[in-house]
Amino acid sequence: MFGFGKKRTVPAEVKPSDIGLLIDARVKIQRELHEGRLAEENARVAAAHPGASLATQFILTDDIWNGRHSAQLMGALELTPFDAFNVRFLPADEASAAILGQPYAYRGQFAEVVRGADDLIAQIFEAEGLPADPFEALGAPEAVKNEVRRNLAGLTNYLYEEHILPTLRSAG
Repeated sequence: MFGFGKKRTVPAEVKPSDIGLLIDARVKIQRELHEGRLAEENARVAAAHPGASLATQFILTDDIWNGRHSAQLMGALELTPFDAFNVRFLPADEASAAILGQPYAYRGQFAEVVRGADDLIAQIFEAEGLPADPFEALGAPEAVKNEVRRNLAGLTNYLYEEHILPTLRSAG
């Protein structure tokens, strides 16, 4: 994206504020695309199940995206909270959950999932050799970034299936 050479360093003219602007723009675009997907899913669900609607269940929540890994996640890896790997569409409320036979989306954060995810993300970065320094991580080889992205997608599937979904089911 920034035209890094083999040295894998950030050009001197790239400032943190520039990267922040790029991240903000990417998040805005992905949010709009996500809202479009949600509207399409809601139209499909409403046609098949009148009175039911969906909401977004985020797997990695704000504490992760705004935490110690945010620069690597959103800067170096070019990910956003609205990317498909990080969201599931679940019933929006109790009435929709009853109609659809699924637990409804929780709008808060699961503290134990946040703590576990934070540690596991650090382990993924370390195991794949993604530098801890955000500017160094920007220049990491694309193959490393792709492997980290694949591992993060696997992590979110695991967190959803093994921790979030069972918690939602037991609460409903």
